[in-house]
Amino acid sequence: MKVKFVVYTGGKWDLINGNIEYVTGVDSRRRGLEIETDHSYNSFLNYVSKMCDTPNITRLSYRMSTFTDPIDIIDDRDVRFFFDLAMQNPFELYKLYVIQESDVGSSGSSSIVFDAGHIFNNKEEMKLELGKKSLLEHFEFKVDRSSKTRYEVSCLGDGCEWRFKAHAIPCGNLWFVKYMNDSHTCSKTQTHPHFRQANPKVLGHFLKEQLKDSGRIYRAKEIVKDFRQRFEVEITNLQAWRGKSYALELLQGTTRDSFAELPIYCYNLKLANPGSVTHILVDEQSRFEMVFVALGAAIRSFMLNLRPVVIIDAAHLKGEFKG
Repeated sequence: MKVKFVVYTGGKWDLINGNIEYVTGVDSRRRGLEIETDHSYNSFLNYVSKMCDTPNITRLSYRMSTFTDPIDIIDDRDVRFFFDLAMQNPFELYKLYVIQESDVGSSGSSSIVFDAGHIFNNKEEMKLELGKKSLLEHFEFKVDRSSKTRYEVSCLGDGCEWRFKAHAIPCGNLWFVKYMNDSHTCSKTQTHPHFRQANPKVLGHFLKEQLKDSGRIYRAKEIVKDFRQRFEVEITNLQAWRGKSYALELLQGTTRDSFAELPIYCYNLKLANPGSVTHILVDEQSRFEMVFVALGAAIRSFMLNLRPVVIIDAAHLKGEFKG
């Protein structure tokens, strides 16, 4: 079965008269699409990107007639929910809103324009984008006020007029820019060896691409040198190491997530390699202690080629939790 919808591109979500509205520009386009309902999130995203010629899609949203706020599509479950709605209401033409943002280029400009009214999905995303902006433009800022409803920062330079103020939107996680003075009256060159906005999350997002090559040895001192040349800022070896650790979490997941998926791995291993034996040992508080794995193929080979010597090897963990 196919569903029909209209795709809006070239716009952005803004707060207008207290309501979140999709504001389009002169380059905005609209296109009607028809698609099968068996798509995953990635294939659906690629289809919309290809058919509407909109690369670098960062957000897909739609609205229900009885729900005023935009509903985001971020995974396979959301795509399934969207298709089910469309099939249950064949006479309602759904509108799909696309947010398209360019990646950070080598020129050093930020992909986010911090205009008044700009919407962020949550406070953490807003703080991350501010940190990336300060790193790209090599200036530091201080937090003047931070609460559940307000966030205000100013440039660290003496007498500088650069200011940023944001407020939370009631009944949700969204934040919008209330005021922004993006003009510096300082030199923006008085940075210290410990660049204060170079936290693990900010550094991790810039290091993620370099660490996709799992065979690369990217030491802390090399990261410090690269950031000095690329961004003209000084970071410490500890900042570099923490940023690298966070980047690896973005790429590979956390250590806790890996341990949580161990039972699923053992189950799938038995399905893929019949005859395999697995056992996970936990303590009285259900915390992981050790795992035993014997591959079915190895067991069969041993039984067919029996030798009077048995050697069992162990691997010692060097991650966060040891073992």
